[in-house]
Amino acid sequence: MDTRTSNTWWDNYRETVKVTRRFRTLVSLVNNREDIARNMINLIKQQYPGKSEVWYLNKLIAEIQTESTIPIAY
Repeated sequence: MDTRTSNTWWDNYRETVKVTRRFRTLVSLVNNREDIARNMINLIKQQYPGKSEVWYLNKLIAEIQTESTIPIAY
């Protein structure tokens, strides 16, 4: 068996698992609304074209988590 094919398959599988996990994290941060998560992904893809799926997901997750930790001053 060709190890290059095996490694490519394995790398693709690992990337798919990573994207799926990050997507689930994003969905949980937007109250389990997949439609909102997909819309957010589409919007950020327009702002930053050519990045990887994981990059978009990580960026959105970081932005949401940062916004939720910013204290509100009264």
